[in-house]
Amino acid sequence: MTAHFTVPAGSAQDPAVATEAPARIRLAAALAAAPVAFGIAWRLLRYGLDFPVWGDEAMLALNVLDGDPARFLEPLRYNQVAPLLFLLAEKAIGSLLGYSGQALRLLPLLAAILGVAAFGALARRLLDPLAAALATGALAVSYYPVRQACEVKPYSLDLAFSALLLLLAVAWRQAPRSRAAPLLLVLVVPVATGSSFPSVFVAGAVSLALIPSVVLRGDTVARALWGLFNLLLVTSFAAFQLLVGTTPEAGEYLRYYWAAAFPPADPLALAGWLVSTHLGPVLAHPWGGNNAGSFVTTLLSAAGLAALARRRDRALLVLLLGPFALTLVAAALRRYPYGGAPRLAQHLAPPVCLLLGAGLADLVLRLGRTEAARRRAGAALLSGLCLFASGGMLRDVLKPYKAAGDRAAAELVKRLQREAAPPSVVVLVGGERPVPASVEYLFRVSGLDVSGGPSRPWAGIPPDASRVVIVRFGVEGSDERRLLDELAASRPPFVAGPAERLFFRFGWSHDPPVAAILTVLRRAPGG
Repeated sequence: MTAHFTVPAGSAQDPAVATEAPARIRLAAALAAAPVAFGIAWRLLRYGLDFPVWGDEAMLALNVLDGDPARFLEPLRYNQVAPLLFLLAEKAIGSLLGYSGQALRLLPLLAAILGVAAFGALARRLLDPLAAALATGALAVSYYPVRQACEVKPYSLDLAFSALLLLLAVAWRQAPRSRAAPLLLVLVVPVATGSSFPSVFVAGAVSLALIPSVVLRGDTVARALWGLFNLLLVTSFAAFQLLVGTTPEAGEYLRYYWAAAFPPADPLALAGWLVSTHLGPVLAHPWGGNNAGSFVTTLLSAAGLAALARRRDRALLVLLLGPFALTLVAAALRRYPYGGAPRLAQHLAPPVCLLLGAGLADLVLRLGRTEAARRRAGAALLSGLCLFASGGMLRDVLKPYKAAGDRAAAELVKRLQREAAPPSVVVLVGGERPVPASVEYLFRVSGLDVSGGPSRPWAGIPPDASRVVIVRFGVEGSDERRLLDELAASRPPFVAGPAERLFFRFGWSHDPPVAAILTVLRRAPGG
């Protein structure tokens, strides 16, 4: 049994039905497209709001800003890791368009839109109309894919390459003698492994799922293309892993940082970990999170898995569940986290949303007693996805920033830019606390002349400067007085104005804010 949007209630020869059917089909198509339109609009709105670049993406953006292509082969600052092709693409964009937040977020945005389009085509190939519409709508309005579309991070590429690899695999399975899909797979896989770390798990599942239709029943050319796909998968993955610079210390830090996303060895603890992980970040679509926040999605995905299992298509199950299994193996080897945070599981979003769409459609089919009731239920679910996206857009308009500290830093930059006598130079200094990455990034792309981080603030002040702003972090109590005394004594031609206390709250509401002191130096008369 399948759940469709439109099944005419009467005979095709009935004039009333013949008149009603096209209108119903148009309405169904509009309802199916609406969540996708809302999801794309949400991404474009968030991109246009230009959220201040926040800490984690600022750390990666600073590496792009400071690095030439050769330096991307070395360990990155701030213990960051990123795929080599992603870094090179971001550097090329920065060289052409500048290094603003919107410039560096352009690639993730385009990848996100491509991911939605590829996933929509994938869902239509695998599922019946209602299930495909619900799956595509769920992914289109899912919060984490929307967020990753507008951050200087490669996670939207994880989703896009996952959807594209799955789409090409399904196209090849459905037309084993076709050459277009396998040739595209061969071309895409090295780009995917160089642009997205977890794409190797999806590509591995693709390889396994193609064995029955291509290796066992395909012709010689198909087998050769499958072999070439695997050769390029292995060699490109190995090459990019060797090229990406890292250090033992950075590796240990990441393993410590991701510790909760690695499966425990104890069987009892492993069972609890698997339950909490799948009820949490792995299946957080279109909403969800830790503390069983994805409970509803997990139940519906399980129902979708049961519905698809009734097809008795084992290769399809391998295609959808293989990325989970291979990611879990990598987590057991401490090579890649399984869960931990939704952003790390974006390559699993396409199979999750396919299962979710199948589960929702199966629920509609079972609970709807009549075709009209099923149509109303489908329309209600799709409308609900649109409302969810509308709420997300409203929230972003009301709060166009991730952390209050990022907004405060952006406002400070704008304030200095608007001043009638802008500073000759801004000196950022880390005291007991280093300069936050987002503050450093926002100042450095602001157009202001920035000198960052000398141990003695005045060391970076040019001799012809007329007005200098010094922002020092981690200064408290007596240190503040000592700093001002040193400033007053160090440069007789300058006079230090009153110190301004600044606070930046970057973490959770209960985390203490980061304190800083802003001091303005002006050249003394006759100095």
